[in-house]
Amino acid sequence: MRDVGSDEAAKSLNSPFNSAFALITERQAASLLSVSPRALQKWRANGRGPPFVRISNRCIRYRKSDLFDWAADRLRKSTSDYG
Repeated sequence: MRDVGSDEAAKSLNSPFNSAFALITERQAASLLSVSPRALQKWRANGRGPPFVRISNRCIRYRKSDLFDWAADRLRKSTSDYG
């Protein structure tokens, strides 16, 4: 006999919404990085921020995996280390 509860749990864990490649909103991305949405907007305009997906002119999304990679690339060991 199959355990339906475990099937449901597996489906929710494997859901594309739980995936590192799931698209999240600008507000969610800002929260994940502990910055303001305005900071992401400025970085996008200057080409300095994390990679993003432009769904339309007013609809910007981010992939969690891109945010994690972008943040990891900015790890430094001292303030004099500019990368």
